[in-house]
Amino acid sequence: MPVVEARGLVKRFGGVTALDHVTLTFDEGMVYAIIGPNGSGKTTLLNVLTGYVKPDAGSVHIMGKDVTKWPPHRIASLGVGRVFQIPLPFRTLTVYDNVAIANPSLSGSEVMELLRLVGLEGKAWERAGRLSGGQQKLLEIARALAKNPKILYMDEPTAGVNPGLFERIENAIREMKERGTTVVIIEHNVRFVSRIADEMIAMAQGRVIARGAPEEVTRDPRVIESYLGSEVP
Repeated sequence: MPVVEARGLVKRFGGVTALDHVTLTFDEGMVYAIIGPNGSGKTTLLNVLTGYVKPDAGSVHIMGKDVTKWPPHRIASLGVGRVFQIPLPFRTLTVYDNVAIANPSLSGSEVMELLRLVGLEGKAWERAGRLSGGQQKLLEIARALAKNPKILYMDEPTAGVNPGLFERIENAIREMKERGTTVVIIEHNVRFVSRIADEMIAMAQGRVIARGAPEEVTRDPRVIESYLGSEVP
């Protein structure tokens, strides 16, 4: 049984159809990348899957439970985490405390190990508000790891991040996969996700237009056309 099953999702905003009968399944311990140009429906899909937006039609099941009408906090209680595009740390707390309060059961050494994984061990006692935008994104990922989620959705994890930090994000995603977490990544940086995704899903105009191995999807003529006829970035 898939850990996430979305069937026939439809979402309209006024006269714009953001999701047009989207059906997807995600299996345990797999890394999925969802790509597509702006306006293709990626973020709306993520918002529907996590309960922030309710679909006009269709359903979402998580581990066999119908969560279509559930609020975000109730969906999160099933072990669903989300890394937002714009990180929201507790700015006045230390980096260490930001991770520690995400899961009070963690020992001090476990908190530091998570900070080492994302390369922030040297910033442990600084206030989170003093970190760069990219470092705050890494902190958000460490906080997500601290909760040991069964499913983790990541919205543009490399956006605004110095390319020199990409390897740390990649390491964190690989660590989650080893733990058996299902990771679903929305990302414009196709080359980045091609290295780590087991499957890639391409969207355009609210529909899924291709799904498969990254090397197959990025060569699909429909995907190339959706990027205005240019090479997929």
